[in-house]
Amino acid sequence: MKLQVCIVDDHLAARPPTVDESVLIRSADLRLLLDSNALWWANEINLKGLLQDLLDSDAFKHGQFELTWAMNPVICLNAVTDGYRPDLIVFDWKYGTLPYGHSTVALLEQLVEKTTSEFFIFSTEPDPIPGEIVRRGIDSATPRIRVLEKGESLIVMTADEMISNWVVSHSGNPMITLLGKKLSFRNSPNLTDPLDLLYLRDLLERTDIERWWEALTDTMGSREVASVLGLIDRRIVDAGKYLISPEEVSLLEEHEPGVELDYAQAFEKYGLRCLWLANSVGIAHT
Repeated sequence: MKLQVCIVDDHLAARPPTVDESVLIRSADLRLLLDSNALWWANEINLKGLLQDLLDSDAFKHGQFELTWAMNPVICLNAVTDGYRPDLIVFDWKYGTLPYGHSTVALLEQLVEKTTSEFFIFSTEPDPIPGEIVRRGIDSATPRIRVLEKGESLIVMTADEMISNWVVSHSGNPMITLLGKKLSFRNSPNLTDPLDLLYLRDLLERTDIERWWEALTDTMGSREVASVLGLIDRRIVDAGKYLISPEEVSLLEEHEPGVELDYAQAFEKYGLRCLWLANSVGIAHT
């Protein structure tokens, strides 16, 4: 079954009268808009770039995912009510107008409740959004929700690359993009998702990541990740059910004696997320 992706944003280029904005806009019309050199809002160049990357991807050309666009969340919600099942919703936070009685966060809540979709909230002003989500009472769903700043560079990949890499990898295509460089992603038990690469930004110095990225050729996999983690002159304790930072003396005393691993060894055994969590908060369940 094709992966279904929906972008919800009211800043789409000027549309011809033949495009019905009251329903989901299909990929054929989106392709025409890109090819017609229609004018885009100046602050939505990154959104145009994301659309271009998705429609130009091999995964889309090979029919591995379908892309639609909704001019506001109500249109997406109506489509969901009628049976549409998006796997990913790229969701803008601010809209020029919404139907009376609707708010962005309330519409997000309904979409979260009525779908199993993952969400990228793609906004020019992302900082207040997590608080609004939690205050609405949908914090239990936040593992499905990521908040990104339009145009943001996340050291390892840009925000729009993060979205396109999610789409491409979940549609079964191995090609990903890191800061403009096309790489073949090699899936392995300790590296199943290219978005896990984002954990590297909290584990490494920026200069180390940049030198590593420049040396990459055509592939990305566990061998390449282990090589850059080898630059870290720190250890982590494998205590069986937990990875524990050596600085957490009281935690080490509470658990069975462990074995010290370097960061590359810990990654090979438990993956990047577990290593990142132990490094960040001192302990992680393996």
